[in-house]
Amino acid sequence: MLVDVVVIGAGPAGSVTAATVAKRGFSVLLIEKDTFPGQTNVCAGGVKQSVVEEFALGGGEGRERSEVRERGEGRERGEGRERGEGRGEGGGIVEKEILSHKYYFPWGVEEYETNAATVRRENFDSFLTRSAEDAGAQLLTSAVACGVTRSRRGGGCVRVAVKERGREKEKGKEEEEGREEEEGREEGEGREEEERREEEEGESLTKIETKILVFADGPNTLARGFGVGFEVRPDTVAESAIFEIEWKSNHLNSSEFFFSSEISPWGYGWIFPKRNSVNIGVWCLYSKMQRNIYEYLKDFKDFLAARQLPLQEKRIARFSSALIPLVPAKRIYEERVLVVGDAAGMVDPFFGGGIGYAINGGRIAGQSVLDALEENDFSKNFLSAYQKAWERTEDCRSIKKQYHLSNLFLPLSKIDRNIFGKMVGVGLNKRGLLRKLFV
Repeated sequence: MLVDVVVIGAGPAGSVTAATVAKRGFSVLLIEKDTFPGQTNVCAGGVKQSVVEEFALGGGEGRERSEVRERGEGRERGEGRERGEGRGEGGGIVEKEILSHKYYFPWGVEEYETNAATVRRENFDSFLTRSAEDAGAQLLTSAVACGVTRSRRGGGCVRVAVKERGREKEKGKEEEEGREEEEGREEGEGREEEERREEEEGESLTKIETKILVFADGPNTLARGFGVGFEVRPDTVAESAIFEIEWKSNHLNSSEFFFSSEISPWGYGWIFPKRNSVNIGVWCLYSKMQRNIYEYLKDFKDFLAARQLPLQEKRIARFSSALIPLVPAKRIYEERVLVVGDAAGMVDPFFGGGIGYAINGGRIAGQSVLDALEENDFSKNFLSAYQKAWERTEDCRSIKKQYHLSNLFLPLSKIDRNIFGKMVGVGLNKRGLLRKLFV
C-alpha cells in the first residue's frame, strides 16, 4: 500500500495536519492506536475562545454540523457516544463556558477574568478527525504503528508497519506479504532482522509505504528512531493523572489551579468543570516525584473535599495517567519525516497545556508537507523550513521563554519547596516580583 502521507496519531496535531494536506487532493492515511480519537487522553479539556470560534464548537453552525454528522455516521458515532456520553445541547462540543481562572498560590488567591471553555477530548478530537476525513483523509483506528524503516525501493520512501488490533486480515494480505518478502533482500540487515522478529512473534503486519511521514504520536514518539522529536528523560517530562468525576449540572464556572509542594513538588493540581462532571488532576516533574502519581491525585481529591467541595460521594467515571513533555524538541524534521504536537514538545512548560500549540503546529506541518509534495523534495535540507517556520511563531517563542525560566527556577526548589508556584505567579503578573519571590 502506497500513500502520499502517513500521519501517526489522531490527536489535534495529527488531525489538523491530515486535514490541511488532504484538502489539496493528496492521499493521507491517519493512524490512531485507540478505538476512537481521544479515548485515553489525559487532559483537563480547556480551550481558548479563539479555538471555539475557529471551529464553531459552541452553537449555531457548529451544532448543526455536529448533528448532521451524528445522523450520517450512525455506527461510528454511536460507539463514540456510548463512551463520551453525548456532546451537549444541540450537539455542541463545548461543555461549559469558563468565566475566570483562579490561582491558589502560597501567598493567596488571584483571579482573572477569561473567555474560555471546556470540552470532552473524545468529542473534540473526534470532531477534528472527522474534519480530516471530510477533506479526504483515511482514518485507521485500533491500529498501532509498530516500526518505521526507510525503503531503498521507490526513491527512498518510508515504510510503516501497522498492527490492526482485533481485525481480520485483508484479502490481499498474502500477496502483499509475498511481494514484501521478495523485496526484503534489498532492505538491508535491519529489515531482515525486523521480519525475523515478526515471524518469531507470530505477527503479520500491514506494510504501508509513504512519501513523507508525520509523527504526532505523543511524547513516546517513534521519531526518536530517526534521532528527532521529543526525548523522554526524568528532567524533561511530567507525569500527570486525572479523575473524571460525575457531577451533574454542577454550578462551577471557573477553572482552578492549586500550587503547593504538598500537592506537587514541581507542578500543580487543577479543577476543570464540564457540563455533568469535573476533571481534577495533578502533574509533577518526574525527577521531583517522591511517590506514585496516583497517590498525589488521591491526596489532592481529599484536599478538595476538605475545602467543602462535595467530591467524596461522587462516582469516579475515569482514571488515567500519562506523560507530559515539558521541553521543546531540539529538532523536528529529518529526511521524509516531520514531528508535531506533544511528540515535538509543543507544550506549555508551566501548565502542561498543548491543544492550541498542537493545532497551530499541525497547520504549519501540513503546509510544509504540501510544499514538499508539490516540489517533490523530501530532503532534510528542504524540510528544515518546517522548523524555521515553527520557531518564528509566537507559540514557539512563548514555550522557549517559559522553558528557560523553568531552568532558572528549578535549582531554587532545593531551598524553597514552593518555588514553582512563585515562578508561575511571576509569569502571570510581573508586578510585585520580589514580594512573590521572597514570601
